Amino acid sequence: MERKEEEYLKYFDKIEIDVLYKLIGHTPFTGWSANSLNLCLEENGNLDSIEELFPNGIDDLTDLYIKVADKKLEYDLRAVDLNSKSIRERIKILLNLRLDFFAKEKQVITQIIGKDLLLGPRSSLVNRIGSSVDLMWRLAGDRSLDYNFYTKRILLSGVYISTILFWLEVDNRDDVSNFIDRRISNVMQIEKIKKSLNSIFVKKKFNFPLKSFF
Repeated sequence: MERKEEEYLKYFDKIEIDVLYKLIGHTPFTGWSANSLNLCLEENGNLDSIEELFPNGIDDLTDLYIKVADKKLEYDLRAVDLNSKSIRERIKILLNLRLDFFAKEKQVITQIIGKDLLLGPRSSLVNRIGSSVDLMWRLAGDRSLDYNFYTKRILLSGVYISTILFWLEVDNRDDVSNFIDRRISNVMQIEKIKKSLNSIFVKKKFNFPLKSFF
């Protein structure tokens, strides 16, 4: 079954998905670019109505691709029992599921990351990373509403983007798995330090909360 016929895609507009996967097909030859998108629109016919779906051009297709990746993550997780896993294990599973999805279009990810980092507005990059990271935390069972909501997402954003960049450079998934372990360990050390320092501040009854700094 072709990916564009898979069940999780039923949540999206069929025309949008058709254009998205035509764009993916053109990317190895003409890049993830406005030129490739124009070729897709010409192939699909009825240019005016399709252009209305993507008023921001290639940026809208990038957003759609990330939304599709997020929906696939939710869909794949139905076959995984996270209840018996630690938070660390849950996050690693989620990161690996994301890489499994990206692996089918590695060249697309290379171009999207390159454009976002070098050419795109920083707000777009932050929003795309933020939406995926927020979903991962929610799927991992995070229910925090205080400042931890933000610190967890900031820390995982660093793990997420560094993992993708490392994965793009290597072919061995064992190396990627080890990299994820190291990055998560680094984050957990930061969390331990935060808790220790916060405990000291509480015991000493300082007048300002440590959370102000994180």
